[in-house]
Amino acid sequence: MNIDYGYKYRAGDNVLRVGQSISDLERDLRSLERNSLFASSIDSLNDPCEAMVFGDNLKKEMELVSQLLGRKKPDLSEFQTDDLLSNLNEKYGIYSLAGRYNHELLWAHYANSHKGFCIEYSLNDLKHGYSNEDLYTFQVVYPPEPPQLSLSEILGGNHVAVIQKVTGHKSGHWKYEDETRIVFNKPGPRHYHPKAITGIYFGLRMPPKIRDEIMRRLSGRGLKFYEILQKPNTYMFYRQEIANKHISDFKYLKEIPSSVTENGNVLFSITRLEYKWTTKKGIIETEFEKPVSENALKWLAELVKERPFWTSR
Repeated sequence: MNIDYGYKYRAGDNVLRVGQSISDLERDLRSLERNSLFASSIDSLNDPCEAMVFGDNLKKEMELVSQLLGRKKPDLSEFQTDDLLSNLNEKYGIYSLAGRYNHELLWAHYANSHKGFCIEYSLNDLKHGYSNEDLYTFQVVYPPEPPQLSLSEILGGNHVAVIQKVTGHKSGHWKYEDETRIVFNKPGPRHYHPKAITGIYFGLRMPPKIRDEIMRRLSGRGLKFYEILQKPNTYMFYRQEIANKHISDFKYLKEIPSSVTENGNVLFSITRLEYKWTTKKGIIETEFEKPVSENALKWLAELVKERPFWTSR
């Protein structure tokens, strides 16, 4: 099945809790402004049954290999838990996206009882961004029992299949999420291409003041904004596009404003955008519609470092 979009529900909670330096809302807004997401380790996800696999086939195959080689049976329990699952937990980060923007349970569970918001991503642009690291994308399946992992799969060289089997299966009780997962080669913050965000959905109960703040902070990016409404006398929800009254004085990552150039807005296009995680160095190449001053170039460099390349050194 070809899935074009994925959805991330956020609480939109603007309360500063004990031990927090910023609210959850401010954290999420900064992430959106910086075009970043956080890939979670397996053991930090909200399902304690994550990465559960059966090793019956693995045990049988290992015992057979031991017999053929004339060796005693190995201790497989330690191998499974410590060597495989712990290794996956340390090495890979997961970003989970739902398949729908109008599911009442997702709004209730993940978006602060409909008071939060939902981010719409283009999966193609999210997968094919500008980072040079490996990542894997697949839809979660919901079998009645955890999957079997075999020795042949581990030793067969198809590590993508092993990653998908370990991280891509969940209990059928989670099926309503219709989840797509993006698995990165390490947990932690990750960049994505600015055009990967395509829309923002506001919950049925979102306070108008918070909705207005989100639209103001994300103006100039060409995003579509929607409000979620309930169909009368039904359990169904639908979206309605709304206009953003906040007009930016320049197009995000497409123009240098006249306040900087002092000679009108200057259009530019990004012809190369690349980030190397090993060195934490970003590479950007641009073309301008007309020559710009050194100050304008410095302004653009600071903007790029703060937004697409905010983790660079």
